[in-house]
Amino acid sequence: MGGHNAVEATLKDPRWGTQGFIKSVDGTRLHYVEKGDRNNPMILFVHGFPEFWYQWHQQMEDLSDRYHVVAYDMRGYNDSDKPEGVENYSTEKLDEDVLQIIKTFSDGRKVYVVAHDWGGSIAGVLAREHPEYVEKLIMANTAYAPAYIGAMVSHPQQILHSLYAFFFIVDHVAEAVFAFKDSLVLEYIYGPSMSAGELELYKHGKTSATNRIEN
Repeated sequence: MGGHNAVEATLKDPRWGTQGFIKSVDGTRLHYVEKGDRNNPMILFVHGFPEFWYQWHQQMEDLSDRYHVVAYDMRGYNDSDKPEGVENYSTEKLDEDVLQIIKTFSDGRKVYVVAHDWGGSIAGVLAREHPEYVEKLIMANTAYAPAYIGAMVSHPQQILHSLYAFFFIVDHVAEAVFAFKDSLVLEYIYGPSMSAGELELYKHGKTSATNRIEN
């Protein structure tokens, strides 16, 4: 893939759908991609770490003939706003973001929510606190929070398996590691399963600032 311009062109390809922005309750702009007839049942895709909306492009392409599919960048990722301060990334604010996406597109109907990794944790909160918005919840590579906490209590070895989470809690450690040598850690994580071109999308995946749609 020939550098930044090629990456940008790939991410802006209209075959993925229509791209735009909405504002969450606190004014944070969230980037989204939608495809399919809005009159069809809606599927909302919620990405994990360290991904962004493009994680779901194949599923969106496959399902858009029967569903209205929407994927977005969580705050702090890719083209969505990156407000300063850890308080702006609380579970409550992330939950508000998901609700705002649903309210914008669902026309009051329940939606199917498909989520991965960290996105699954947020989607779990959504389903638990706001079941009136969720038709079905599908989570991959994540655990439902009450069951996860229960597992750590009843099976102490789960605590050892979860120690990696502290890597993200200590200030600036994760940021430094992921920025090291052109995001070398992403090559370690995704190298075996991604082409070099796809890897560049995750390392430099920023869509153009032009042709943005704001609701």
